[in-house]
Amino acid sequence: AEIMLLTHGSENINEDNWNLNKDLISNLIRNLFIGRQKHHVGLVVYSTSVGDTIGLDPYKDAFNLTNFANSLIHPGLGANTAIGLKKLRNVFNTQSRTGAPKIGIVITDQSSTDTAATKQEAEQAQREGIILISVGIGGNINPRELQTLSSSERYINRVNAFTQLQLLM
Repeated sequence: AEIMLLTHGSENINEDNWNLNKDLISNLIRNLFIGRQKHHVGLVVYSTSVGDTIGLDPYKDAFNLTNFANSLIHPGLGANTAIGLKKLRNVFNTQSRTGAPKIGIVITDQSSTDTAATKQEAEQAQREGIILISVGIGGNINPRELQTLSSSERYINRVNAFTQLQLLM
């Protein structure tokens, strides 16, 4: 499968929580079967614009992906989930292996600054065959938006705080 992790880095996330978020990403990477003929993983950080990005091609092993995840820069701005989803779609459409399932994991602790555009991008991603899984953190999440960011109810994950992210593993 082709797996893209999409995480936002708004001003609402303090440095301790940003580090917990990076830990989740690193643990996800370590728990996936990453290999040239197995899963390929990429990553996008977004806020009011797209930040750090690592694509699917060329292939990166788990060691390099984990190092990248540990060095992610916290943008500290808003949460325009629509532009993050647009970048995720672009990476899938330009770098995916033919026939490989596409999975997007969206990690967020607040509602998007543009819910209409976010809904449009999420629906387009799903029309393009991308399975969306959402991870909502804390109480600033709009439950309807989490549904929008998930291909089905079973793909919605919620935790009350960043300190609970490891419970998802």
